[in-house]
Amino acid sequence: MNYYDSKYRDEVNGIISDIFYVPTSNDNKISTIRRYAEIIVRRLADWDMDEAITLGDKNVIEKLKKKGVNEQMFWAAYNTIRTCGNNRTHTQVTTTATDQEYNLVVDRLLDLYAYLFVDFFKRYRFGNNPNILTSFSILPPIIRYKALLELYNHDPNNTQIIEKLTMAIFKAFNKNEAVDWIEKHKEVLEQLHFEFQSSTEEQDQLVNRMGRINAGVIKQLIAVQQKRTMYDICMEKINCLVESDWRPLYDSLETAIAYYKENGIVPGDSDEVREFNSLMEFIYMGRKADANIL
Repeated sequence: MNYYDSKYRDEVNGIISDIFYVPTSNDNKISTIRRYAEIIVRRLADWDMDEAITLGDKNVIEKLKKKGVNEQMFWAAYNTIRTCGNNRTHTQVTTTATDQEYNLVVDRLLDLYAYLFVDFFKRYRFGNNPNILTSFSILPPIIRYKALLELYNHDPNNTQIIEKLTMAIFKAFNKNEAVDWIEKHKEVLEQLHFEFQSSTEEQDQLVNRMGRINAGVIKQLIAVQQKRTMYDICMEKINCLVESDWRPLYDSLETAIAYYKENGIVPGDSDEVREFNSLMEFIYMGRKADANIL
């Protein structure tokens, strides 16, 4: 491995502060996001820390594509940050960046965050580890939405992705957006039934934890759930959120970090768990908890 998060911790802490917490111009913030994007690309490509890297360099592009980074969502974000960052670094551009341009670049930064999870779940199928799904759900809804939308393109029959995606659409936007997505994909969703994969050992553990009567009831509920289509399940979940008058616990990394620190570190020592925990730590690196949440 050529890249290590620990080597960039101090730099990332300073970058995040300059972008989000220190009063400065949009020009400075955008050029700093470009610098941050270079670190994200280093991480994604496992780029040697002693080797220079510049967004737009053909060697960088070739290495990323050889690694399998072909998704449009990544390259659109990469090119926007590179172009806007260049404009705010070179002196031939004399206009100052507007709030609209800054917000666009921040949104593309969220795309890069989301793509790091796309890259992870391309190697470890989404839904394999329930604890990882729980931790993933602590991310702000907009990051989950961006990642899950791309993951759905890769694995459209994965019912865990579908369920989490519809919930993320609701939480990132609103009920109408979620219902529109469900209705648009109704024909496909009606052909799918919820996946519940459990080994004999896991079922025995369920019995030990819940007792035979309770475990039996849970298994019966699972069997009933498996017979229902994903269209029915997704619509029911959205309606339940509406009826419960749901309100978000967090909508940004700053408001989510307290929940992440308390519940987001996944137990275990497998390669999958270690890599996921490392990724989550990187995503929250440099972020300050919202004082109102604390």
